[in-house]
Amino acid sequence: MARVHPKIAHKEAQKVINNESLLSDADRELVEEVRKQISDFQKTVTPTLEDLNATQQESLEIGQQLQNANFILSAVSEQRSDLADDYKPVDAVLTTIEEYIESGDLNLGNNVKTINDLIRYFGLTADNLNSNHNKLQLVERLTTLETEKQTQYEKIQEKHDQLEETSRELEEKINTYHEQLAQLETTLGVKCDVNNKFELTKISKGAKGPEFSVIFANTENGTKPFILYRGKEYEGKVRQLGAGGFGKVKLGQDYETNELVAIKVQIASNLPESVLAKEKAMLQQVGHLKGDLLRTTNQKDYIVQELHYGKELESIIKGGELSDLEALVLLNQAAAELQILHDKDLIHRDIKLENFIWDSEMSKCVLIDLAFIEKVDGDEVLRMRDEAGSQSYLSPEALEGNYSKRSDIFALGTMMNEILENHPNIHALLKDEINSLTNPNVNERAKSLHNVINKINVVHQELTKPTVASTNRPAPITTQLHESKSREKQERQNEQETKPKHDVAISRHPSNNKR
Repeated sequence: MARVHPKIAHKEAQKVINNESLLSDADRELVEEVRKQISDFQKTVTPTLEDLNATQQESLEIGQQLQNANFILSAVSEQRSDLADDYKPVDAVLTTIEEYIESGDLNLGNNVKTINDLIRYFGLTADNLNSNHNKLQLVERLTTLETEKQTQYEKIQEKHDQLEETSRELEEKINTYHEQLAQLETTLGVKCDVNNKFELTKISKGAKGPEFSVIFANTENGTKPFILYRGKEYEGKVRQLGAGGFGKVKLGQDYETNELVAIKVQIASNLPESVLAKEKAMLQQVGHLKGDLLRTTNQKDYIVQELHYGKELESIIKGGELSDLEALVLLNQAAAELQILHDKDLIHRDIKLENFIWDSEMSKCVLIDLAFIEKVDGDEVLRMRDEAGSQSYLSPEALEGNYSKRSDIFALGTMMNEILENHPNIHALLKDEINSLTNPNVNERAKSLHNVINKINVVHQELTKPTVASTNRPAPITTQLHESKSREKQERQNEQETKPKHDVAISRHPSNNKR
């Protein structure tokens, strides 16, 4: 049974609980019909597209040949003119021609490479190279060579012109296909976005704020459809999960498995291509990326990610919602999340309460927002010019732009102190280990989080130690919480038989949210 997200409208909560599609059967039939029609249409267009691509590629190659031919024609003409007008002597002209041969711009045959080869090629006399006889002979031979290069240039120009004309004809044919696609959209009652191969990238239904949209994202296993949830608001529910300066995060659903996902939408032109590529690569490396799509029609970039349930730690800590036991579990998992990242030689550079989500029902803590993540080589220190991280969490060296795993560790230690302000007894037990994380001297600071994780486990075992004789071992760190949550969940499910209730959930934020 799937969990319900608070952005889900009341009337559709039961669909989510039953792991059903948010689209109606009629809408799914429409999507399948559109996919079939566009697939058939693409088969008609593909031969023309292939011809156009081949013609454009050949035109590009011929264009380069044309440019080279024009260059050498101009070069030969210039050398002939300089020699005839006495601006250059014979030996200087031969030296220049030798340079053209060495650079590959001019080819007079496999056996013509040096000055001596050129003397023989042009029929010159080696003695008294700059004689008037040699000058007249070389002017005559360069005139002949110039004529040959002119003829060669004109043939290449003719071929290039033919290819350009063919390209224009094929492009006009492609334009008619776009017109046919528009007619097909009218017939089907949807808006279809396609890429330059006429492959579907998005289907939208609805005139004002689409009733639904389906995007086709690239995944490791090929193209996969994902549903973008209806409009900005539906039945009083605001659909947007998060927003920042570069984009928004929307609720979505895997079209095939019905799993709820988060879809980050941003304008690609607002961000350097390298930034987008790095973010996707990092999400892929930590296992959060489900797919991505760049729509060339409007330069919108979509990143499909895992949807995380829970609340930001910042709101939980301010609300004083944690018990001592929950605080320990949270600290344990937050440290483990960061250690996993460090074990992959990745640094987060923006550790703070807002970038952790605590899922109370599953007793799970998740590290989010990978916008500033960087790859390092072990204990490498990166000198960065950007201002990553929040000032109150930055270590002394990070304030100067020097980031490493230890600067992440300092920030996590600072965050642990914040969390334990409401848990003085726990804080006293972990004080030494946390102090090792927040040592201002980077060389004396803890190199990993293993010690603090081990100490948290020891403290947890002390808190959960049976008060009476028992042969049973203390439960693992999350077991008691899960048992309690399971009982509460069962009670809620009993109430949901008549009216579904919504679980608390939150998704990851866009890259620069809450900076």
